[in-house]
Amino acid sequence: MKFLEKLLKKQSKKILVDNKEWLKKAKQKFYDYLRDLENERRREGRNLTQRSLKEAQKNFELLFQQKMLFPQKIRERLEMIKKNWEYFTAFYNIKGCPATNNAIENYYSTSLKTHRKKALRTEKGILNHMKIAALKRTKGFQKPDKTLITIYGLLKMVST
Repeated sequence: MKFLEKLLKKQSKKILVDNKEWLKKAKQKFYDYLRDLENERRREGRNLTQRSLKEAQKNFELLFQQKMLFPQKIRERLEMIKKNWEYFTAFYNIKGCPATNNAIENYYSTSLKTHRKKALRTEKGILNHMKIAALKRTKGFQKPDKTLITIYGLLKMVST
């Protein structure tokens, strides 16, 4: 807030022809300031505190009451969140459960090739991945006794 107040004081002292240009520059300075604060917090190893379930419910209810102020897409998203609220907040009921799936996402982003990551985005892709993993566990992908070229050669000899 202090940073924004300082920006406004500077602007009120100057007479600008183009107010939009000043606003654009002020927003950029503010975003840079926020990014620097975030980077400083991360460098010092300070984590943000997780809000409680009660506080999260209170914040969502307040947001949901104001939903008519938002565009249609955001209203639909708020309805979807309300419908699935118990799934989004299930981690509060399990001790030690992480609030995000960042660890899983980081694992897949570093361990899989791009086309594999895309395949895992759909339900069908995940099921196929599970089937292939099961085949690998049961040694379903062992080295075959004969190669395709050998079989083709044998067929060619038989047919002549």
